[in-house]
Amino acid sequence: MPALLRPIAMLALLAACSRPASSPALETSDDAQACIRQLLEIHRGLLEYSKRHGHPPEGSGARFLAALIEDGIWPNDAEHARLLTCPGVAPERLGLDPADPAGWYRDLARLDGAHSAYAARDNRNFPLQSYPQSGAQPVVACDNHGGMNHPGVTNVLYADGRVVSYELELEITTGHLPAGSTRVPIGPEAPESLAELRRLSLD
Repeated sequence: MPALLRPIAMLALLAACSRPASSPALETSDDAQACIRQLLEIHRGLLEYSKRHGHPPEGSGARFLAALIEDGIWPNDAEHARLLTCPGVAPERLGLDPADPAGWYRDLARLDGAHSAYAARDNRNFPLQSYPQSGAQPVVACDNHGGMNHPGVTNVLYADGRVVSYELELEITTGHLPAGSTRVPIGPEAPESLAELRRLSLD
């Protein structure tokens, strides 16, 4: 097996990938692997949320994620606050105090996309009725707003519990992105060839 296909797919629940241009088995940087682990923790949190409330969080973007703390699934402590933003982007770049992670989500009334380097489900335009569900439904991703969160790779959590890694060069090679692209667009900017990623919000 080529070195590029090492089994971090185990972290993606050993599920088959629904898109041939998206590999859940890329050899990636340490922070990208940490991101996969965090997304799987978010998946477990969303499962628990749905178990308790009978439905997934109803907010969009950062509010979708913060519901795990706001609605009592997770405590608002440093460990869980860090899970709600991608480890590939330093908190300082988001205007967050790295010495006080528990403070990042203390004032949830003022929460917006600037509080996380993850994009999450756009429930306003693409309501997520249940969780888990079809692997065609993305729920959380590296937002790539200021450039890719990880070198060459964007991780996306789907509603069946898979984490799929979109490799920038592969998306260009297969024609999903134009030559010279420097990131995988997430949210409304995603091209028709990656239309599933439009179901995520950067807000």
